[in-house]
Amino acid sequence: MSNTKAAEAKQKRIEVWLTKVNDFRITCREVFEDETTSDWDVDAVRSVSMRGAQREVTGYYIREGYEPVDRWTAEEIAKSGHLEGEVIESFRQFRLKPKAK
Repeated sequence: MSNTKAAEAKQKRIEVWLTKVNDFRITCREVFEDETTSDWDVDAVRSVSMRGAQREVTGYYIREGYEPVDRWTAEEIAKSGHLEGEVIESFRQFRLKPKAK
């Protein structure tokens, strides 16, 4: 994982996009509140299935002090080829957990 400069100095809200590039690679992009983006290192996502990558990335952000806002949303599903019917792009928002008082 890239830690992306500690999630860009702990943004309050991050939107995370996963894209299935091929059978062996899923990429991860963070979109910050100001609409800037940061990509994880090329081989940072170890899972090759979208579901596995979603779990892996969710676990990472929870460990970093974030909580999921909603469920993962399937943005794009392959319409043809050997990936037909599979989710090839999904996103989820995470927000920084409030500090306990």
